[in-house]
Amino acid sequence: MPLLGIDEYNIKLLTDAVITSLGALAVGFLLRQTGLLSLGHALFFGSAGYLVGISVRSWALPLLLAIGLALLAAVVLGLVVGALSVRLSGIGFAMLTLVFGQAALVWMTSTRLREHAGGQDGVRLPYSTELLGVSLSELQDPRIMWPVAWLTLLLALAGIILIRRSRFGLILEAMRENADRAPYIGLSVNTPRILAFAFTALLAGAAGILHVLHRGFIAPEALHWSTSGEFLIQSLIGGIGTTLGPAVGAVVLVALEEVVTGFSERWPTVLGLLLIAVLVFFPGGISEGATRAWRWIRRAA
Repeated sequence: MPLLGIDEYNIKLLTDAVITSLGALAVGFLLRQTGLLSLGHALFFGSAGYLVGISVRSWALPLLLAIGLALLAAVVLGLVVGALSVRLSGIGFAMLTLVFGQAALVWMTSTRLREHAGGQDGVRLPYSTELLGVSLSELQDPRIMWPVAWLTLLLALAGIILIRRSRFGLILEAMRENADRAPYIGLSVNTPRILAFAFTALLAGAAGILHVLHRGFIAPEALHWSTSGEFLIQSLIGGIGTTLGPAVGAVVLVALEEVVTGFSERWPTVLGLLLIAVLVFFPGGISEGATRAWRWIRRAA
């Protein structure tokens, strides 16, 4: 992108979109592959970001070690929350994940941990922070962070494709289609869902880590339920029926928000109308609409 002459501000915007798309991919993959609707993935997004900030600022850990610790914590937290949640389905599962996410927000801002988490002000990485010899100011340069975020997105997409084509992916689909019959053919119902939930927690955690590296700080909003809602809306608008759909939805919404907020304060209204239009006319999202349009063009040609 920098070689194409795109200015620094728009590259920063694209970087934010790609980072956000990791969270949308996590929620979209979980919904499509298992039928489980999560409203709590901000828990992993915010927790991983906060852990990086606290590890570097309060514990004086090297940034690389802090990133590894945050990824591991996201997976472990995903396993724990998944084990407590996947026994439910439908609205029960969605509300339980929401509760876990909001509990983490309260814990970060209203307990003794706020001394390290910064309360409502959040955590800012020290300016002396370095990653493999690259300073924090250089990490915040979108021309450097852009390829890092893009490579992470490609790895996430590759992981999703491999899972969907594997035996494990077929087991998850069997759970989604009929969880009652699965045990009769020797399949465990809860374990595959817990592992899938932990994988999506890893994706959301990676997004939170990139978020704090790109911006240099993380605020309590990263743990708020509205962040989980954004991930869900992006995946629905982009389309959960395709692998790339949620990422497309994230990029489109971030770009559209930038355009709308440039001349109006009614972005939530526009977002709501767009969501209604997509769900009514293109239930499969933007990706389905693009597929329909391409087929129509091919037939017309």
